[in-house]
Amino acid sequence: MTRALLVLCGIVFASSAFSGPHYQSGNIYNTTSLTSGLLIMLDSGLPDNCAGTIAGWMKIPESAKTMIAVTLIAKIQNSGVTVYTDGIDGSGFCIVNQVDPNS
Repeated sequence: MTRALLVLCGIVFASSAFSGPHYQSGNIYNTTSLTSGLLIMLDSGLPDNCAGTIAGWMKIPESAKTMIAVTLIAKIQNSGVTVYTDGIDGSGFCIVNQVDPNS
């Protein structure tokens, strides 16, 4: 019984380490671009503060050129990322403020 409880706790805590109210880990499975920035989707879904974003897209602003470059490299290398977000802006997209590639 104790062993089963430990395993269950390990599963619960392990899964919660990958998502939170303002961040989400996963693989980038879809991208597109707008004049205002790069849009991405993760295979693991959205952070809580992005609920209701347009069609599930998260936007990296065009002014964040280094972040866009890091994101595209992670996509090409098929490595996972953790994205941190500010929530939904006035245009209806969830805004990404940091991309942390998993190496």
